[in-house]
Amino acid sequence: MKPIKLLHVSDLHFNQQQFLWITQQANQYDVICLTGDLIDDSIHQSLNWQQQVQWIQDWLLSINIPICICSGNHDVIALSDREQNSAHWLNALTGQHVYTDNMIVTIGNVVFGCLPYENPQFTNFKNCDVLLHHVPPSRLKVAKQSGEDWGCRDFREAIELDELKARYILCGHVHQPLAPVSKLKGKIVSNPGNVAKNATPNSNVIEIAQKRTDDD
Repeated sequence: MKPIKLLHVSDLHFNQQQFLWITQQANQYDVICLTGDLIDDSIHQSLNWQQQVQWIQDWLLSINIPICICSGNHDVIALSDREQNSAHWLNALTGQHVYTDNMIVTIGNVVFGCLPYENPQFTNFKNCDVLLHHVPPSRLKVAKQSGEDWGCRDFREAIELDELKARYILCGHVHQPLAPVSKLKGKIVSNPGNVAKNATPNSNVIEIAQKRTDDD
């Protein structure tokens, strides 16, 4: 069986040129993986979050291959005083092959899981081959920038305790990591980083060997 070829991009921060670049590249891949921070809440952004979400929903209609998306910290929206902040809008996105927070999907025979930014339940995704989570495991080059470690200790601990079987961990959050790829206990940890003002996003391309079956 031929390997699954995926395009990993993160931290688009509603740079529309970068979204459209993904559209142009999509037919070269089997899967697109976006690891959070799709929208942008900066003062320089002319569209409010609802308008940004609608634009992203329309953009998804241009993607005709599976796309897996997990939320990032900038995707968490402040709601009314009676509700907690939430990336609820992400799960309302629709498309032919759109998979978002807390979803697990098998593509080919590779299992993808999308962990949310808020309250990720790592054990629910223990059997996934590919895990998307915005924040990388701590103490890796993909988690470090400017002398600071922005990684998640709980994520690293779950990996070190062998609670996660994933072969590939796809992350973001750190825009200029010391390296775009790290390894932890035999797992490949990917964080392409990104520069929000560029027309073309940073990206990592990963080819994943499919598991052999009795019919192969």
